[in-house]
Amino acid sequence: MFAIALAATFADEGSPANTVDALLRAWPCPAPEGQAVVSAPRASAGISRWAVVDRDRRAAPLRDPERQLLFVGDVRLYNRREVGRALDLGEAALDASDAELAWKAYLRWGEDAPRRLIGDFAFAVWDGRRGSIFAARDHLGVRPLYYMANDTGAYVASDVGQLLAITPRPFAEINAQTILERFL
Repeated sequence: MFAIALAATFADEGSPANTVDALLRAWPCPAPEGQAVVSAPRASAGISRWAVVDRDRRAAPLRDPERQLLFVGDVRLYNRREVGRALDLGEAALDASDAELAWKAYLRWGEDAPRRLIGDFAFAVWDGRRGSIFAARDHLGVRPLYYMANDTGAYVASDVGQLLAITPRPFAEINAQTILERFL
């Protein structure tokens, strides 16, 4: 299992790596296998890892500078062999993490990739050329995925608490008298 986060800024420059760090820190449990953050122009993606199988230790955000894509995913595939065959990966599919297979599926099939994946998954892709985020999750919604947009950017995370951690609170303290008057 992984906690994922992706942040993209609407500004022309910069990388929201600090925001991704804040999103990952907001996950309720520390990740025993560590975390990884990768940045691209105007976007950053991060993952906190809990390794179930050895290939989970290699799970990390992936970046393709040529295509200007950034990928992060919490992925457990049940059709690894079929996906590997369809992608012509041969033996390389056996060593790839499930997130890497989902990434390669996205590179081949684009937004149709989730239709070819069987398993529990949630992933997000930043497309720097289009300035857009594509996010998908498994058909039954087993892996959670939340998003938020505001004036400064767009954010995707595994838990709503992660998004609340970066949301400004418009109030300083609760006014008990106002609440009491409202209910009376």
